[in-house]
Amino acid sequence: MGVNLEVACLGQRILCISETKVAEGYFLLHYDHRLWGSFWVSRKSRNVLCYSPDGFNLFRRNAFILQGLSEERLRHLVPRVSTRGATEIFTNMKNVLSLLLLLPFAIATNLHADKEGHVYELRTYHAHEGKLDALHARFRDHTCDLFEKHGMKNIGYWVPVDNESNTLVYIVSHASREAGQKSWGAFLNDPDWVAAYKASTRDGKLVRKIDRVFLTATDYSPALRIEAGDPARLFELRTYTTNEGKRADINKRFRDHTCALFTKHGMSNLLYCDLMPDQKASDVTLTYLITHKSQEAREASWDAFRKDPDWQAVFKASRVKGPILLKKGGVKSTLLNPVDYSPMK
Repeated sequence: MGVNLEVACLGQRILCISETKVAEGYFLLHYDHRLWGSFWVSRKSRNVLCYSPDGFNLFRRNAFILQGLSEERLRHLVPRVSTRGATEIFTNMKNVLSLLLLLPFAIATNLHADKEGHVYELRTYHAHEGKLDALHARFRDHTCDLFEKHGMKNIGYWVPVDNESNTLVYIVSHASREAGQKSWGAFLNDPDWVAAYKASTRDGKLVRKIDRVFLTATDYSPALRIEAGDPARLFELRTYTTNEGKRADINKRFRDHTCALFTKHGMSNLLYCDLMPDQKASDVTLTYLITHKSQEAREASWDAFRKDPDWQAVFKASRVKGPILLKKGGVKSTLLNPVDYSPMK
């Protein structure tokens, strides 16, 4: 006799499929060629207990439910999942596939957030003409401190090198997507923010448009260090858009080759992220941040990288089954200078 499956991970309930019947038993869960944990399905408790290899209990009961994703969508979300060790004790193999795909995805998402200190929010503010300096003053004097007050961590603030569009780009981090929503709610209702906003917009609003995306670090992204270079470094924010079904290929190429070649040629790897799965183009997008010592150093590094025989061989091999990136619009690069109040420079 099976039991209803209900799974909670790192304080969040991540899966509840009432139609799925799972017999009592013990399972091993593998993700990215590593043993992430084991879990025991119990008829008596009617839920799942999960433990990592070191014995840390990964799963807890709580209230967030992730469900209703099709099998095809799950394949896009988890292109590199492998599972081993699960015995043939499921009563519905179609539901088994969805379960085995979704569990590693949910665990990996939470583990990335835990390893890197949370979910990243990348925001771009488009200021009205003549209002960018006032926007900087508001962040410098009020907003950054209020972010920290309400649980948001300031990572970095930048302006494009060629800032013809009057934009401010910044990254903050949250303990989770849900924590971010709560932080923003508390921030917007803080009397100090209300007063600062009112004072700063006395002569008109500062921002005409806001773009934002939520990101989680890839498994090969280095631990993010918030530090200031001396002199300040040149940052490069790049977004790659792949052809359908090719995001796993671009991640593999970076994981196995590109990041190391960047380092070889003087570029510093800071952060590599996937879009969180509920956002547009999340299954075809990679966003990353690297740094250079200067504009001249950047040009020299990219030139040496492209001419490197190792890169040329990797590039050729990775395209055997077709190009990975879109021919038009597949690469977007923005050069950024840190502002004076940015923690990361």
